[in-house]
Amino acid sequence: MMNLKGEVNMDKLFSNAMDLSDLEAFLKGAMKPVTPRPEFMTNLKKQLMLQRETIANKARINPIYYVLLITASAINLLIFIAISIWTTLSTLSLIQLSRYIKRHIQQKRLLSQGKLS
Repeated sequence: MMNLKGEVNMDKLFSNAMDLSDLEAFLKGAMKPVTPRPEFMTNLKKQLMLQRETIANKARINPIYYVLLITASAINLLIFIAISIWTTLSTLSLIQLSRYIKRHIQQKRLLSQGKLS
């Protein structure tokens, strides 16, 4: 791609036969490294430190938050257990009631047929 004089062969540059090494050689020849200004670097460092401090402050959570979170979780658990027990007892009482009604209907049927005295 580059000849001995350091000139770039433009035909090969824009052809499909260009590979990665040719591209790297072209970029090295065409581009020069840039160094940032010192005030830019100090400003960037200050901004990064400030950002790191704000992230660190956000990471520190008040212990009262944990107490409230545990209390709310415990209350939710107790409500869930209470509802579970209530539904279980309601289901059992409905089963018992349906058996009682079934027995009562059978007794009435037997009484009406005269089989039960």
